[in-house]
Amino acid sequence: MRSRSTTRTTWSWSASSKAPSTLVANVACFDTEEEAWDTLVKHTVEAQQSVENHYRFSESARFSKTEGYKFYENFGKALDKKTPQEIGEFNAKPQAWGTPDQVFEKLKNVQRTTGAGELIVNFRQGGMPAATSERNMQLFAKEVLPRLHELDTPLPTSMTGVAAK
Repeated sequence: MRSRSTTRTTWSWSASSKAPSTLVANVACFDTEEEAWDTLVKHTVEAQQSVENHYRFSESARFSKTEGYKFYENFGKALDKKTPQEIGEFNAKPQAWGTPDQVFEKLKNVQRTTGAGELIVNFRQGGMPAATSERNMQLFAKEVLPRLHELDTPLPTSMTGVAAK
């Protein structure tokens, strides 16, 4: 499997322009903004606990012993100052959550800002039950996806390598 950097290099050699970026978003698309937020935060906290169990960022001192791992040491120290709920809310806030209209607007705005040419969405975080994830995905597919397909998604001039007129 080729790495992203190899793919981007190949793109720039063959198309002589920058490869469009890929937008990856956690999606919580529900009938109410409150349900979307509560669901996303709850399961984001769960996912973070899994990451913590694997990487043990909370044991930040151990990273200081390895050259090149200063970022992880500082990251762990920063996490120590926040509760899991605060970290979950911080990580959930920029994601695409809300009613179908809100999710569409958030994804549209991020695409316009970044020039993303590809969208990868994740409908299940942490220990979210399959039925909840399915409901999330079905509402997104019915109410948001058709509208996303209709969007004109040109790259911003700053990303095309062509001077603005």
